[in-house]
Amino acid sequence: MKQILRSNISFWHLSLVLISSVLLWAFLYLLAIPIVYWLAFGEGAESARIESLPINIFIGNWGALILVLASSTIALIFNSMRQNFIHAKSYLLAIMVVFVLYLFRLQIENLFY
Repeated sequence: MKQILRSNISFWHLSLVLISSVLLWAFLYLLAIPIVYWLAFGEGAESARIESLPINIFIGNWGALILVLASSTIALIFNSMRQNFIHAKSYLLAIMVVFVLYLFRLQIENLFY
């Protein structure tokens, strides 16, 4: 971990990783997860009851973040095992930025509406 923190940052790689992580999260949160729920449960009173279950609320709120952080963590581990610390640091910083942005997702969403 010390080697990752001491390494330099590749600006272009960090930009690419950060933009792709945010776009993947936005795609999953705004489009993919709601469409999957709609295809699986349909519309009506029964689907509203199923969607109000705690596990479905958890998946709807945190599923996109978990998938993005898991893929970034796998890339971080893979690059640190290959001792490619410059790219590993980009993934580490992207994980932190995406997590902070996710905490303020509702306030950011309110800026656009």
